[in-house]
Amino acid sequence: MSDKKVSATALTVGVSMGAVWFATHAGAGFATGNQEVNFFVKYGWCAIFLPIISMLILGWGHRNALVIAKDNNAHDYKSYTNALFHPYEKILGPIADLLFIEKYDRSKKN
Repeated sequence: MSDKKVSATALTVGVSMGAVWFATHAGAGFATGNQEVNFFVKYGWCAIFLPIISMLILGWGHRNALVIAKDNNAHDYKSYTNALFHPYEKILGPIADLLFIEKYDRSKKN
């Protein structure tokens, strides 16, 4: 009985986390239909599957980032970028920092 309850709890937590993850990426544009029209509907009947494919690709990328962080014991941004860009971390690390800062600054202005 307790095994079923644990698996039901794990399923509930997993579905909840997936819903929150999807909502943060899709957001209000998905709820109003604006995102579908701009990105998916122009491809016709394939638009039924494109949001699912998009989330699978995004999830695969996030999974790879977590594996890199776990395998290299990278628990902060600097050590993660060093592991990601090795052996060129001295060049590509600062470039990634600048691009991230520029993106962050641009998003705060809107």
